[in-house]
Amino acid sequence: MASLGEELLYTTCRLEGTVSGGTSVGTGFFYLHERRLFLVTNKHVVHGIQDGNFMLVKGEIRENQKYPVNREGYRIGYCRA
Repeated sequence: MASLGEELLYTTCRLEGTVSGGTSVGTGFFYLHERRLFLVTNKHVVHGIQDGNFMLVKGEIRENQKYPVNREGYRIGYCRA
């Protein structure tokens, strides 16, 4: 069984955004509620965002264990103002 830290690796993501004064960077985590998936973060991470992305870790399963693929992931855009 994987440790809590190892499992959380696949539920958290990096949030990056452009704001009027520069950039905003933070993290969020995924939460499943009543068959809907939510991304939860702090308000200051997304407040005033003009354009942003969230980054997901790419992983693979080998011998029934999850492993991150170093330096690989998925970038998904949000909040195109």
